[in-house]
Amino acid sequence: MNEENFASDRRLPCGQRVGELIGYHLDGVPPAFEEHLRDCPHCRAELAEISRRWRPVRRLARSHAVPSNDLVDRTLTTLRGLRDRHGGQPLELSQEHGKLLIQAAATLSLTRRLSAEVLDDFSGMAMRSCLMADEAVRVDVVAAYPTAAHEFLPEIRRRLVAALHGYLGAGTPDVSVRLADVVPPWDGTGEETDIPPIG
Repeated sequence: MNEENFASDRRLPCGQRVGELIGYHLDGVPPAFEEHLRDCPHCRAELAEISRRWRPVRRLARSHAVPSNDLVDRTLTTLRGLRDRHGGQPLELSQEHGKLLIQAAATLSLTRRLSAEVLDDFSGMAMRSCLMADEAVRVDVVAAYPTAAHEFLPEIRRRLVAALHGYLGAGTPDVSVRLADVVPPWDGTGEETDIPPIG
């Protein structure tokens, strides 16, 4: 239960429930309550506080949000990634005593971890997504302006394939590394305000 839910059950000294006042703030004060409100300092003070707390919500509701041009593509990428975590053909590895089946979700999880490790060596670059696409693994990366990302992509792919080969050997899937976006720079300090603008 959040703080607002707890507050809505609270009663003021006049006996009025705060939850009812929140409703009045959102939907308007009914005529039957106006006289009480005129005479009650507790309700007036509480409504003023509710109005102050809801001001950012009202401001946001009035704003006009413009979706980014790639919103549909990013949404579909995310949904495909969720689908692929629960499906896809397993990878078969031949071993001395038979075959080892590795589910697509495990391959993606390994690729995500290794991609993050490889990208640590490339300042200004981060992974946006990792998913199965046509029996291959596609890693989408973002680069902070002015990183020379296109120059790095072949080396990132080479290192990622080598790292995957160390775990999967001949069963290493085809891997593509794609630049998905260029974003404003971040300085790599790790502070809360310095999160790569991805997503």
